Formats: sequence, structure tokens, C-alpha cells
Amino acid sequence: NESLGELLDIHDKPVPFDKLPETIAGLTGKQLNETYHYRKTDGTRLTLNIHAAPVMIDGELKGVVLITRDISKDDELDRMKNNFISLASNNLRSPLSAIKWFGEMLLSGKAGVLTSQQRDIAVSVYDSTAHMIQLVNSLLSMSQIESGSITLNPQPTKLGDLINGITQDLRI
Repeated sequence: NESLGELLDIHDKPVPFDKLPETIAGLTGKQLNETYHYRKTDGTRLTLNIHAAPVMIDGELKGVVLITRDISKDDELDRMKNNFISLASNNLRSPLSAIKWFGEMLLSGKAGVLTSQQRDIAVSVYDSTAHMIQLVNSLLSMSQIESGSITLNPQPTKLGDLINGITQDLRI
């Protein structure tokens, strides 16, 4: 009914009668769970998750149950979460890089000669900081992947090196 608004597909095209979730569930006898847009008569737009399920009694279709959930705010919350992760990651990266650089200075001897125990501690600080930088970078990458602003470029990984790195981190 046009006076109630208009259901749109994910490409913002009006959904024809034969493609409505209740029509598909009624004709196929199968459940449907899809995301749609809805444009109210005042122009307000919503993002809806619609679950359509046929009601069958003795093998005969008696009706269709629609469960509609407004997920418009979910999109906004997801965007806010990604912005927060991006901001936090970028703000963490600078001090972690400084700590790593100071660790490099200590290990190179530029700040003086270290005892064996001091060197072991400096190595642990350096390695842990490098690991934290990797975690921050991974967090930022995950956020970018979720938002669709990054494309994956898988690289071969030596499993032995990965396991040794994890074992070293856990040993600390």
C-alpha cells in the first residue's frame, strides 16, 4: 500500500509483489530472512531485517508470519564502533612505536651497556611492544575489512614461525 510507504531492495529499487518476503514464503513454503530498506511516506528511511515463515497445517499453507526488526540503528552503531576502533588504534600506535624505538635503542647499546638480566628484560619489552603493535594493526585491519574500506591480500605464512612467535609470547 503506497500510503504506508514502500519496501525497497538493497539496491533501493521497489520490491515487486512477487518478490515480497511474504509472497516468496507463501509460494515456496520456505522461510526467508533478508535485509530490506523501507521508505516512509514522509521520506524517512529505515533498514529492516524481515523474517518470513510459512504457517503450514497438515501440509497446507494457512498463512505467513512476518517478523520485522528495525536495524537502522545497528548500522549507525556499527559505524560508530568502527570509527572508535580506528581512532583508538591510531592513537595507540604512536606511543607503542615510541616504546619499541626506545627498546631498539637499549638493545643496540646506544643508551649504555646492559647487564644480561637488563638485556633479557629489554628484549621482552621490545618483543611485547612489537606484538602489541601487530595486535593494534590487526584490530585496525579488521575494522577496515568490516567497513569494506580494505581488500584482503593474503600472504603465505610459515606455520613454524607463527607457532614459535606465539609460544615465545606465552612463555613471557
